[in-house]
Amino acid sequence: MIVLHLYCNCEDKIKAIATALLNEKLARAIDVDFDRERYLEENGQAEITRVHKLTCLTQTGFFDEINELLRQRFPGACQEIYSIPVVHMDWDRVRELKITSSPLPDDHSAELH
Repeated sequence: MIVLHLYCNCEDKIKAIATALLNEKLARAIDVDFDRERYLEENGQAEITRVHKLTCLTQTGFFDEINELLRQRFPGACQEIYSIPVVHMDWDRVRELKITSSPLPDDHSAELH
């Protein structure tokens, strides 16, 4: 499992991305933080921009599928996408996500990669 983080400039696109991820069962719940201040280094100066941040829990194997979905349906919409691995959680909640080619093992050790 991973926590997916995604930054976007357009409010309408971040809402459409959230809907697409839910419809494709690539995420079970999505949080969107609208109008966040993001500080970026630009020529030795801190530049402040306004972004919307989407965060969701998903399976590790879905990262490439999500990234491809974003490139095809929402080209140029995402400034940055990355994930952080989940080490501990209530693993029974994972079962509601889309079935992958290899089901989760009972000991969930495969999800730690």
